[in-house]
Amino acid sequence: MTDPTEISEYGPVRWFPTDGLTSAPGIADRCTVDVVRQAVAHIKGVEVTSVAVNTSGRHEMAAGGGLPDFCDVRLRQRGPGGHTAVITVWVPLAWNGRFIGTVGGGTRTTTDVQHSDVFRIVTLPRALMNGFAAASTDGANRDERPSSWALDLATGELDRELIRNWVHRSTHDMTVVGKAVVEGIHGSAPLYSYLQGTSGGGRQALMEAQRYPEDYDGIWSAEPAINWSRFVPAAMWPVLVMKEYANPLAPAKLEAFRQGAIEAGRGADAAAPPFITTLDAPVWDPHELVGTSTEAGVITATDATVMGKIWEGPRSPDGGFRWFGLRPGTESWGNTGAEAGLAMTAEVDGTLVPVPFPIAEAYVGAWVCRDPEWDWTTLTFAEFDDLFDRSVREFHELDTDNPDLSELRDRGGKLLLTHGLDDEVIFAMGTVHYFRRVLDAMGGVEGTDSFARLFLTPGDGHSHVTAAGPGVTLAAGMAALMDWVENGRAPDTLQVKRYDPAGSTVTMTGAVGAYPSAPATRAPSIPGNASTAGSPTT
Repeated sequence: MTDPTEISEYGPVRWFPTDGLTSAPGIADRCTVDVVRQAVAHIKGVEVTSVAVNTSGRHEMAAGGGLPDFCDVRLRQRGPGGHTAVITVWVPLAWNGRFIGTVGGGTRTTTDVQHSDVFRIVTLPRALMNGFAAASTDGANRDERPSSWALDLATGELDRELIRNWVHRSTHDMTVVGKAVVEGIHGSAPLYSYLQGTSGGGRQALMEAQRYPEDYDGIWSAEPAINWSRFVPAAMWPVLVMKEYANPLAPAKLEAFRQGAIEAGRGADAAAPPFITTLDAPVWDPHELVGTSTEAGVITATDATVMGKIWEGPRSPDGGFRWFGLRPGTESWGNTGAEAGLAMTAEVDGTLVPVPFPIAEAYVGAWVCRDPEWDWTTLTFAEFDDLFDRSVREFHELDTDNPDLSELRDRGGKLLLTHGLDDEVIFAMGTVHYFRRVLDAMGGVEGTDSFARLFLTPGDGHSHVTAAGPGVTLAAGMAALMDWVENGRAPDTLQVKRYDPAGSTVTMTGAVGAYPSAPATRAPSIPGNASTAGSPTT
């Protein structure tokens, strides 16, 4: 396989050389409905809907074309609650002997977005171009509502079976079906199986490690949307603070505060990188910028108070810790490659107003409140605290935060966990919080690093490598994971790169070590949350 130190020649999304791959004699003739139907006959509720050889080099999911010849298989699987998932399996005729599961983002189990090369997410086309057989599933969710789909409008109740499809069931079913299809066509099971996902897909990947550790030999969970019942309500905090103080922060002011925090960390070191390099952001009072002029006007004391509360994170009326806030130095108002953030604003009729993160607004409104017409602008700090408690009580099933990974360890599986510290959407400290619990449960670093490692990338953003600092490319992460699984070489460091927004030029490179030795100079103190099941007190 590819040496992870030599992947640069392949680019940010190519990690496996395919030039030497050839098709087995007669393999295209096995791309038939009869062959696939026989391969999945033992799996309950599965129906084969179409099987076809694609030699065009093109598909609507691959904007640039260049696909190798493959067998395109479509199936349907009926599950609990009367829901039927659509599963797609792509099997290259010239196969590298490996299978990879693809997942989605947000509250969907799959993605049909044609991501640019700066995003670290495996899609069906990317898997195929690296010689992998791959599968995806829609989780039986074809609702046009992006994130409010869980609420049945006819009954006013949540569709719990459809939710469970998203939480864990459909990814596992896709894996079982996908492997069976590959074995039926090629006549042998995959030598190795992998799963990679980021954001909501990172949550799916981590759930596989926790609940179905037998499915994959290697799992890479990037920027995972875990701790769901706490982190998603907390994503409403920045706009709620701006709304309650009647003081939205314009991007120019947010950028001034961001630069102030970075400068506080740089100190007198002019050669320091343009982002905070330590896990613990420097203690710095945003009120020091009061009176500073920006393109959006002079920074006021209220501006500084709002910024401070956003950085601090949600607190109960008595000041108790709820969840983490935005990391100082993070750009979270839409100017990065993700074009998203938790401190977004917009001009409406000439007035600047805060704009909630869509998934958070939909979750609190449709899932927690069961109200499709919920108006977030009526929310108060006291009501937020009540809704936070309700979310934690009712939706722990979504959290994907079980620290007991002993089954993954015992079967020899490997877990690569990564998170950009300047993630503009998901609080990186939530991932640190989870991994500290893993260390506690699995015997510390000594008992954990043989099968699970966490890498934190300072300056890196949410699932892309165009933020202030360099991040792990899809190619670098996959090559490291494969080297660990197939050659037994655990990654002590990961290579990181920063690209220009177009994804054509590398502007920064480096390497990061595994947590807890890097990037922090000491282990962070993570506050506990007495109202959260399974959360430690430290």
